[in-house]
Amino acid sequence: MKKKYKLIRGAILGVVIASSTPTIVQAQNNGVNISNASSFLRENAKELFDGLVDWSANVDEKINDHVVDPIKEKISSTSLFEKDSLWLIEKKGALTEEETHYFFVYKDASYDKTYYYDIYHNEVAKDSPEVAFTFTKEMYFSVTNLAADSFLKLIYEDRRGGVNYVNFTDMIDNEETLSVSNGKVGDFEKQYVRYQDWQQMFNLDTQNEKISIDELNECLAILEENYQKEHSDLVRRR
Repeated sequence: MKKKYKLIRGAILGVVIASSTPTIVQAQNNGVNISNASSFLRENAKELFDGLVDWSANVDEKINDHVVDPIKEKISSTSLFEKDSLWLIEKKGALTEEETHYFFVYKDASYDKTYYYDIYHNEVAKDSPEVAFTFTKEMYFSVTNLAADSFLKLIYEDRRGGVNYVNFTDMIDNEETLSVSNGKVGDFEKQYVRYQDWQQMFNLDTQNEKISIDELNECLAILEENYQKEHSDLVRRR
């Protein structure tokens, strides 16, 4: 029998923003040219991320059945992952008490959707000559906390200004950088750091190309412990 999953917290949020029609970000063409993309993102950050408007339960169920559930079922039934198939994700900003700061995602299976807008931020067709902005939402699923965490990767492209606003940075060779061409960190509600070369952070068996869930959780425990120590030191120094 096919497993059915309860999508809660980050996972269901990712499905919703990816599947919903983002009418909340559409501005009426009233003669006002919305030219400042950074200002637009700042004013609509939470709405852009949440997108909890005008979405159908039937559409959500269809996406769950044909996209989300198969991915989650594959992840939940896998005991060993190729190390190169994973990213380590760090959540930035204020977290709830029960939230952890780090989790691993499976990078080879995701769900994404792209929206296209004119200069007034009205939604237009992909091939429309009026396209001035695009907004791509992509969800990657956690392998270590499948029900609660997902990496929601957002890229907002201002085609006129040649700038890509993102909600994540990349940690490469111990340096935080932007791997998206012409990228800037936008004013999104959620921010992440993606570690693509996370293996060098831990004392792992370099001869073994695969890693178990238990080993991944051990890595996360180390990171959380180090984070708490650093945070405690900062509190004491204040």
